[in-house]
Amino acid sequence: MADAATHSWRLLAQAAGLHRAADLPLLLWPLLWATWLASGGAPEFWRFAALLVAVLLARSAAWAAWYSDAEGPRQIFRERRPFVWLLTAASFCFALPLGWAGLTVPLGLMALVAWLDLRRRSYLSDAVLILALLLPVAGAWWIQLQPAAGVAAIKGGGLLLLGTGLWLAAALVALWPGTGLHRGASFASLAGPRGWQVAAFLKAAALGALFLAGRQMELGPWYWAGLAAALLLLVIQVRGVRRRTPPSWLALEPWSGALVFAGLALHFA
Repeated sequence: MADAATHSWRLLAQAAGLHRAADLPLLLWPLLWATWLASGGAPEFWRFAALLVAVLLARSAAWAAWYSDAEGPRQIFRERRPFVWLLTAASFCFALPLGWAGLTVPLGLMALVAWLDLRRRSYLSDAVLILALLLPVAGAWWIQLQPAAGVAAIKGGGLLLLGTGLWLAAALVALWPGTGLHRGASFASLAGPRGWQVAAFLKAAALGALFLAGRQMELGPWYWAGLAAALLLLVIQVRGVRRRTPPSWLALEPWSGALVFAGLALHFA
């Protein structure tokens, strides 16, 4: 009986995408950046926790409806439909008390991504996916924004969203080739066999936008040190790709966000 229960929980975890968490840092690190910047390093814990849980549940719902290991997306969705609706309803329970009913928008965009992917329109699919991932970051920003925040904070938030979008685009180019998750044309295929060059350019542009955001919000040397470390990591990623040596681009990618957040946390500490 215990073995059967363990097996059932394992299947549920796989359906929610918990066994493939490579995409989680792409969402969670920008959420942390936005939360810490908008709140001046002192976020309201209950708001942040509720937002985090809502976004994680929404991500799991999108994963359960979209991805499949062995079968096609249409078949897997029919089998997992009750699980998808349960996760979606749970995400609303956490998001609505925040006054952030806009969670329906990223969820709707995730459904549009799945439909576009099934239609082999992956250029649009990638673009909508970036937009769907930016909206929770924008929500985190506005929920935590201090009432006394001025124009500099608003401009800094815009630059943060720009940096996040470029960072996500770079990750899409570097992450998806050869995985089979996208069929037909996509940002990755548009980049061609040397897609790492496009990814490196987008990543450098993202760090540039984060640099401008830091200047706009008058952040200190710890933040600049975090950005410099992320830039050094980008150089290591490019060298690894050119020399075809480990560690891979994907293995190092989550650490870029961690370095930026470490700089933010130390600045506010």
